[in-house]
Amino acid sequence: PITTRNTDLVAWEILDNYTGLQNVRGLGGQFTRVKKVNENRFTISPGYYGDSQSIDERDLTSLRQLGTWGDAIDAGQLVLRAQEQLIGREIDRMVNIGWTLIAAGVFSVQNLDGQVMETDQFPLQTSTFSTWSNLSTATPIQDLRAATLKARGKGCYFDNRATAYMNQGTWNNFVNNANSSDMGNKLVIAGNTLGYTGESVIQSVLSMNGLPKVMVYDGGYLPDGGGAFITHIPDNKVVIVGYRPTGEPIAQFVQTRNAQNPGSAPGPYDEVVQASDPPRTITVYRGVNYAPEIDYPSNILICNC
Repeated sequence: PITTRNTDLVAWEILDNYTGLQNVRGLGGQFTRVKKVNENRFTISPGYYGDSQSIDERDLTSLRQLGTWGDAIDAGQLVLRAQEQLIGREIDRMVNIGWTLIAAGVFSVQNLDGQVMETDQFPLQTSTFSTWSNLSTATPIQDLRAATLKARGKGCYFDNRATAYMNQGTWNNFVNNANSSDMGNKLVIAGNTLGYTGESVIQSVLSMNGLPKVMVYDGGYLPDGGGAFITHIPDNKVVIVGYRPTGEPIAQFVQTRNAQNPGSAPGPYDEVVQASDPPRTITVYRGVNYAPEIDYPSNILICNC
């Protein structure tokens, strides 16, 4: 989720784990005093992100409406096209930071000169699975079963109420597994062999085994200047997000105070400015200040496979 706070820093507090069991006192006995748990405070500086795009006299004169031979395009259409592109870049940046962080425990953003402008890391849990790309020897079911134990004492569950995220390539390795003692072309449930033919059956099998449901997310972006498509979740990586019975969000993005907005209000800044002097130039601006907040880092499990 995305929230806003009218602050210049993102700060939050987490209580330590509750420990121990209630003491016995007997009839007429005294109630044992229990020590309060400690609070841990975390802060992170937001990143300041923004792009702009200019529409100059040549664009206004020579660009045409898409799907036509030469019909003139008005300035409003060009502004809308620029806004859509800038908003898409904003969303992709936010999504990339989020997935990079929970798939590696750290993220780092560089400017065009290669200087690191924004970075942070969180103490997320990790686990090493078998090599899923080795279809004959990988043991994905055993790996997921072992991962469920990592939730102990963390206030969450890594069972069939949790979600295991991966990209399409990792999912392909998962379903193409040929290890007959693990997943192979069949799964053993309660002593019976069940063949499977599709994703819905696989999800049912995982649920019946008390394992996280799988969510394939293959989103990504094309880098500026060309190059191969980059997925937000790397290959050979599974991110298990635990289920919290109390329903609190495990992580969120917090948009902070933005001096570009009226009253320095938090949230995205979006403005279209036309030059006062000829030649006619229109500049579209889009920016936002934010930082990721992970309230329960132990509820995320990074699995290398």
